[in-house]
Amino acid sequence: MSTALETLDTFGLLRAIGVEETETVSVCRKGDGPMTARFITLAELHGKSIPTDCNVFHGVNPVRPGLPAGGRGTAADVTRIAALVVDLDIKPGACRDLTHAQSVIDELSRMLNCGPVAVVNSGHGLHAYWALESQPFQNDSDRPRAQALLRRWGRLVRHVAEKHGAAVDSVFDLARVLRSPGSMNVKDAAHPLPVTATAGDGHPLDLAELDDLLNEWGAVELPEDLAALDEVVCSPDTWTFADQTCIYARKLIDGWMTDTPQARHPWLLSQATRLAALHAHGCITQTDHAAARQTLSERFTWLVAHREPVRSPHLAEVAEALSWGVARAATMTDQQRAAELGNHPHLSNADPFGTGLPPAPPVTAVTAGSTALQLPAPTPDTPPVGVAPAAQSDEHRRRLTLTPASAIKPRRTVWIWEGRIARGTLALLAGREGLGKSTVAYWIAARVTRGELPGEMRGTPAGVLVCATEDSWEQTILPRLIAAGADLDRVYRVEVLNADDIHVGLSLPRDIHALERSARDVGASLLILDPLTSRLGDNDTHKDSEVRSALEPLVTVAEKSNMAIIGLMHHNKSGSSDPLQLVMGSRAFTAVARSVHTVVLDPDDETDSIRLFGTPKNNLGRTDLPVLSFTISGYAVETDDGTAWTGAINWGDEHKESFSEVMSRASDTSTDRSAVGEAADWLNDFLISEGGIADSAEIKRAGSKAGHSYDALKRARKRARVEFRSEGFPRKTVWLLPIDTPADAPTGSAPPGTVGATGGSNP
Repeated sequence: MSTALETLDTFGLLRAIGVEETETVSVCRKGDGPMTARFITLAELHGKSIPTDCNVFHGVNPVRPGLPAGGRGTAADVTRIAALVVDLDIKPGACRDLTHAQSVIDELSRMLNCGPVAVVNSGHGLHAYWALESQPFQNDSDRPRAQALLRRWGRLVRHVAEKHGAAVDSVFDLARVLRSPGSMNVKDAAHPLPVTATAGDGHPLDLAELDDLLNEWGAVELPEDLAALDEVVCSPDTWTFADQTCIYARKLIDGWMTDTPQARHPWLLSQATRLAALHAHGCITQTDHAAARQTLSERFTWLVAHREPVRSPHLAEVAEALSWGVARAATMTDQQRAAELGNHPHLSNADPFGTGLPPAPPVTAVTAGSTALQLPAPTPDTPPVGVAPAAQSDEHRRRLTLTPASAIKPRRTVWIWEGRIARGTLALLAGREGLGKSTVAYWIAARVTRGELPGEMRGTPAGVLVCATEDSWEQTILPRLIAAGADLDRVYRVEVLNADDIHVGLSLPRDIHALERSARDVGASLLILDPLTSRLGDNDTHKDSEVRSALEPLVTVAEKSNMAIIGLMHHNKSGSSDPLQLVMGSRAFTAVARSVHTVVLDPDDETDSIRLFGTPKNNLGRTDLPVLSFTISGYAVETDDGTAWTGAINWGDEHKESFSEVMSRASDTSTDRSAVGEAADWLNDFLISEGGIADSAEIKRAGSKAGHSYDALKRARKRARVEFRSEGFPRKTVWLLPIDTPADAPTGSAPPGTVGATGGSNP
């Protein structure tokens, strides 16, 4: 939120919220005794000095003229609603400081699509004012509806404050008074503080517009908000839970998971009312009621995420709907609630349809594609509980659906790195610690920010999100990005803070909707999770079902945002030659990922400096991609306090052999590697003695006499980079020493189609 520098007195503040000079306002003072008030027009207030020896307050909303001095007036005296107000105190249990309070104001401004017209510093906190278009009350129903609007606003403010770990004072009634700018806060007489106000850049909100915004953010009108219009017939305090859930309730709740309403929010309100009616009739157990609330929350979340217009549930939207349903059912007669439930002949714990079925099993909270835990039943005004993994639902709750292929549209693959990493997919990058997989990941990130990877993103720089746990941004990640030549303005560190602004780390699938929104906000084409396993929260990374419950929503986000996701994984110590078996944790990781990339040491390099990058799984592209070699060289990054050293990628040659062949050789024991090394030394000496070239049959015979198997000699040939060719007639195969490479030849090149080898710069 931005605010102007103009300061306001009480007159200026009331003018900012649209009070006319002919309208009457209350001005109150409080010393040692009770509060007293005067009622004057705004014009009479203009130019008046405000007392500074006592606490002075003003009414937010205009009141009817002619009120006698004395009390501040009541809601019945208010002539219209002029402004929405939030009162944020700086004290234990409320807001920590002004910045904390301002964060609540900023979020409310975003939700209203409008900033405050004024913000008052009361000396002990902030008061923010959002002006409303002038609409004087015309009849007896306008006042209670205005009060209902303020109550809804109050609930929204409380939810936002709680989200930020704050609390707010109750300023959500028509007769509310607040501290007046230009006065002194003398709550502590020994330390009086000035009350000041600054003008903001907001504009008046239309009441109909406000009603729509409150509905959009889940602060729907509850029957209890209109207590003067609707009386409670049956208090929720008198409702009891059943010993057994009736068949009708089971069928109703099971049906939610296949409901596909066009109007999603009205559907949510309707089902919340029906659930409350079941409770009021005593047709559902406490455990099943809790599970049903969970199911309704999950289905609504799925509906808004998968049906147009796609969005995420708004703050407390489900909680407000469930509260609305309880309040609505409380205003109904028994006959009205029965009608709400379809007028079934007997809504009870018995067998209502004469089916002879056994007692009803508990209702299980069902989600789209997974299930949720049974949880204790919340009270009517308790928000729905969060999502949690649970055991598989009963077999009879599964449903099979058929979709004709003609209803499915084909879609081509769009590559962020041609042939290797596709947009809208999850890719894994795995390897042992210390081999440079993170360096490769940040090289890829740097190319994305520059639009330099071969593929359809070439020439189109894009944003990159990085969520890293094991490495320091300042000491490791940022230097790697600099070495790779990244556009740092397009790289974003992903962090999650709790209500106390403490870093708690991204957790899947809990933060999935926030992640999707953030990706869209910055136009990200790539997300790096380093490592992926640390993002799965409490899920067991060795259990397929729990891994899938976390990864499948992540894949959905990748598809919807058209973003590639690279998850870094470690190798286990199994020694397998199958790169997919080497990935640590459940096989679900490699099953859900559309491509798997692996970094290993070159088995033919005795210096252990050459790494190989291969793609053992590629569901959407070629499976015979060339293996890329690279080394990592030191790179100096200058900092404010000296030089920091990091690694930079130097791409080398492509290998024509398959990655499975590489892995087969990489899994050799140390004894095998030693035998190959000895064979390579012998082969080099033998070829030198033969003038640099020899018949392969002669090499095999001589090598056997020297104690080297032909298999070891073939592998030694690759290690020593000995060439071979066929010549003569009849044709024979010869091995020959390689021609020396000139000293000034380049050491390698980037993968075809990329720009640069080290850090992405042209060599």
